[in-house]
Amino acid sequence: MSNCYALELEQIRTTVEWGFNIPIESLAKAIKKIEIPLIAVGSGGSLTAAHLAGLLHEDNGGFAKVTTPLGLRPLENIISKSCILLISASGKNPDIISAFKLAVTSQARQVIVICMKEHSILGNLAKNYPYVNLFEYEHPFGKDGFLATNSLIGIAILLIRAFRPQDNKDIRNTTNWEYGTSKYDLSELVNKQTLFCLYSGWGLPAAIDAESKFSEAALANIQMVDYRNFAHGRHNWLAKRGGDTGIIALETAEDNEIVDRTLQLIPQNIPIVRLQSKVYGPLGGLYLLLQVLFLVGQIANSRNIDPGRPQIPPFGRRLYNLNSPLSGRISLSLSNEKYAILRKCSATSKIVLSEELNGFWKTAYRKYKRKLKNADFGGIVIDFDGTLVDEDDRYRGIQEEITKELLRILSQGILLGIATGRGKSAREALQNALPQKFWGRVIVGYYNGADIAYLSNNNRPTAQGRMMEGIYNLKGLLAASKIINQIADIEYRPKQITITAKAPSYLSYVREYILDIISKRRPHDLQFVESSHSIDIIPQNTSKYRVVLESRAFLELEGQSNEILCLGDQGVWPGNDYELLSHPYSLSVDKVSPSPDSCWNLAPLGYKGTIATLFYLRKFHFLKENTFRLNI
Repeated sequence: MSNCYALELEQIRTTVEWGFNIPIESLAKAIKKIEIPLIAVGSGGSLTAAHLAGLLHEDNGGFAKVTTPLGLRPLENIISKSCILLISASGKNPDIISAFKLAVTSQARQVIVICMKEHSILGNLAKNYPYVNLFEYEHPFGKDGFLATNSLIGIAILLIRAFRPQDNKDIRNTTNWEYGTSKYDLSELVNKQTLFCLYSGWGLPAAIDAESKFSEAALANIQMVDYRNFAHGRHNWLAKRGGDTGIIALETAEDNEIVDRTLQLIPQNIPIVRLQSKVYGPLGGLYLLLQVLFLVGQIANSRNIDPGRPQIPPFGRRLYNLNSPLSGRISLSLSNEKYAILRKCSATSKIVLSEELNGFWKTAYRKYKRKLKNADFGGIVIDFDGTLVDEDDRYRGIQEEITKELLRILSQGILLGIATGRGKSAREALQNALPQKFWGRVIVGYYNGADIAYLSNNNRPTAQGRMMEGIYNLKGLLAASKIINQIADIEYRPKQITITAKAPSYLSYVREYILDIISKRRPHDLQFVESSHSIDIIPQNTSKYRVVLESRAFLELEGQSNEILCLGDQGVWPGNDYELLSHPYSLSVDKVSPSPDSCWNLAPLGYKGTIATLFYLRKFHFLKENTFRLNI
């Protein structure tokens, strides 16, 4: 029988070429949006890839935590403030499925799923949540054997290219890469039962993988430790048990000095295999990862072991297929009182409210639901980006399911208001989605309510006209700043300045810069609001709430109920929906204010963005005389 692991190694070059050439623009775009802590999750070989992702995110200036799916459990308190990256080769193991469910039910701010198989269980589950960034790849090398090989290298290359687009030119230069040609002198190392794997920096993923593969293939016990922590007592193992111990030393170009100085002090009777890369940074780490794969193959071959096809005992299969401890405590059922209250408190299920505070919120929740159920609404005002369209679909138009619900509402004579920070692009998207016969009953507040017109008015919004004095003065300050223009894109309009950071890592500085300018000038005529993708400077008297006032005036003239239901996603200050969702009848599809009297999120647990909007719209119960009630 052929050696399964050896055959997999023969496919490595094909895998590398595949990874270097497959389009990754969408993945790079999703990764570029990460402006918050990253929690990277994986099991087995995918844990190696998760560690690489963590290093890459930190190298880009972020903070990262790497964990197994079970390790996600004690992190529930920070999931809602983090981006969860889930990595899986097959997308079918029960642990990664449970980790995904925990991420969505804990309201993770961003979820990215990378799976090396299309139409997997994980992928199909992720497709139920439009805000989840799902990336499925059908790689040419097929399924790995028992150990992660080609799938791991494929994911590693995709991650490096996505996190470090500046390296794409270098990473495509494959002519100098040699796969598996290094043959190590293992005569003294091969029979050692304990190995130290020393690493530093970008060598961490390779060290993680060495520990995993040597353990899973039952080749040796491995203690992985960085070069300096090895100096803090671990060396005593060599003094007491050196006769049965060897060292694998991992070295990228950054590590030459510390590796040389450390290995010179190791007793001469301790065999050392030195895996070296002359490349710096993540590419150096990738090369070490490749060398580990071939080192495992060489040692396994010398022991007549096939790591790709070991004899798995029945208890091992039963262990793998155990239900995750997370499974029994995760439900994707509809949200209830408990979770609505936790959203209001910015809390998680692990935080126990005092009896008095819990009683207060229960009363507020039940009162608010009764108020919503008993109101007769004549119109609805909806935020655009983040509510009608998800962030990734900003310029693809309104999705078909949302359009269907809007048409159902309009056909019942309900007034539709749209509040957006955008201008002409929002009008065009709405006109493309809605038949012209309804345009006269659609009121649009462009530029955060600065310009209000019916959808039928093709002359609005207008970017013409004299720029208001406060906007003009601020434009001069921003235009003169070399720093802000290098890290942000700025659009100037008569009544709005829109500032978008060129990279997520710049967002915090851009926000601080704008706040600094405004606080120093103390302009009485300007305010700043935030959306999910930009900062807008607008007049003090401008607000999306103006669309509500305009809608109520229209309904009063028509003799209809003038109660308005408001939907948005940025309900917490300084979100650009803050005033809109301060309306007494308002629901959020994402962030909520702390007020007990407005801006509740009553969507099902795990729903966010357009999927939450659909949930609300489908709860409309239409009455006679152009009104509806919310059956929630």
